[in-house]
Amino acid sequence: MKAISMSLPHLAVTRYEDYAFTSFFERAGVPYGVNERGVWRLDDAKGRVAARVDFGKLDFGGLKLKCLVALYLESASPKPLAVGVGCSQGRFEYLARNAGEELRARRVDCGRGLRGTAYDLELVNPRGESFTLACVEALLATGNRRI
Repeated sequence: MKAISMSLPHLAVTRYEDYAFTSFFERAGVPYGVNERGVWRLDDAKGRVAARVDFGKLDFGGLKLKCLVALYLESASPKPLAVGVGCSQGRFEYLARNAGEELRARRVDCGRGLRGTAYDLELVNPRGESFTLACVEALLATGNRRI
């Protein structure tokens, strides 16, 4: 089952795949999920959940050739997050330099020579750890060429 949610204040859309529930409720402070097999208590999960945040194809406001130098993630996570970068040269994955429980900026260094007019970016928690993501910012080196 797939589910889609939208944040109205930010107009951000999130798509969930292999979504197990059709509805939710809370009773006495305990969250529950409902599906065709029954009602499930959600606060005692023991497993880790792999997550992926797909930012889509980004041209960063123009069609000029750009080098993606680094990404800054304002995040909190017990283990480093990873960023998948797709461009005309291929698809690559880079780990953040560090991790921590406090929300702060963390640098992800991208490969040298990574050039393109647009990039496919996605954030991944490779070890299934929980994380908080507040902001993503790209450090670009732009040129005057379009190809």
